[in-house]
Amino acid sequence: MKFFHCLILACILPFIVAQAQWPNCLPSNARIQPIPADHILNKKTHRPLIIGHRGNPRNYQENTFDGFVSLLDTNVDGFELDVFLTKDDQLVLFHEPHTEHLTGTDRIIYNMTYAEILSELNLKAVMKYGENTYDFGKTRKLPLLDDILKRFQNEDLLIFIEMKPDTPVGQPDMNYINKIGAAVGEIVRKYNLEHKTVVNSFDFWKVRAAKLNNPKLVAGNYFYPGEFDATTYDSHAVYGSFPGLEACSTAIPDRLQFMQFLYQTGAVLKTYNGSFFTCNYLVFNNPKVSNLSKAEQSK
Repeated sequence: MKFFHCLILACILPFIVAQAQWPNCLPSNARIQPIPADHILNKKTHRPLIIGHRGNPRNYQENTFDGFVSLLDTNVDGFELDVFLTKDDQLVLFHEPHTEHLTGTDRIIYNMTYAEILSELNLKAVMKYGENTYDFGKTRKLPLLDDILKRFQNEDLLIFIEMKPDTPVGQPDMNYINKIGAAVGEIVRKYNLEHKTVVNSFDFWKVRAAKLNNPKLVAGNYFYPGEFDATTYDSHAVYGSFPGLEACSTAIPDRLQFMQFLYQTGAVLKTYNGSFFTCNYLVFNNPKVSNLSKAEQSK
């Protein structure tokens, strides 16, 4: 388990260029929304930024109020957290759908109300990650996103809000996807934190829902290496029905080429006016799929 988390943001997006071979298939209003000048990402000009991944998980359970507050005594630039929508529409901090590993009780987090979570679940005092065992001294409760944003609204820290679960469309359902996106958009607006937060997810449908609710959000999605393995990943099945990409899916029938198009042109971001994407360095620096690697930029 790592204390700090490194992300490649789409401050790299100025390098994205439309390739001559790609068809002009996106809607006329599709565009990448620049990160506003007053956003904290543009004020923290040093690189790399140091981000507390799920808080301070060497010393406190991940995604806990105490863990995030402890970062105020460090030199981090911000932190990342994960949110699920509960059965009663509360945004609770947790990373996995199943709760057994972190709490010892096997439940599905989005099928519980927050009252049930408070009464039935405690984050374990001692946890094992791989070969390492961590003793956090005591059990802790699962906080709400509202608790965190209220506490940090006046702090000079960047807040990554990742919407869970990861899987596009199928889990749990489109109603959940639209509701969690709207809830995140609303709560960022409530605390006037559009200039200090970025909102993202592996599920681009959730990001779209958040942007529809709050167009001022700085929002983006992930790319990961498995998406570029055309033998196992059907990019058309995953992305082809996404609003704004239907024509592109038809125009580019090859699976790998379609993923290259999405990555190299920022097409997914453009459909919902996103501002950044996050990707594994194995994607970023792979010349077979990326026009952003050093090898490609030097050509």
